[in-house]
Amino acid sequence: MMRARLSAALAVFAIMTAPAMASTARRLPAVLAVGADYGLTVMNGASVPAHRFALFILSAEGYRTLAKHGFAARALPQ
Repeated sequence: MMRARLSAALAVFAIMTAPAMASTARRLPAVLAVGADYGLTVMNGASVPAHRFALFILSAEGYRTLAKHGFAARALPQ
């Protein structure tokens, strides 16, 4: 339990300090650089607001919002 709390606290600290540390960050060699691919699924029986939220994310405005926060899209919606 204590280890989980410490890990959560360190994760929050890392998130909070990441922008401040950006100017001192070093780029990793391409072979070591990792990224993340995110998917989007709306489950059967999901609420109407869940469907609307998914559609917003997939909209041009949703992509602009994600891009503003550092997420890159492989293909923008038409």
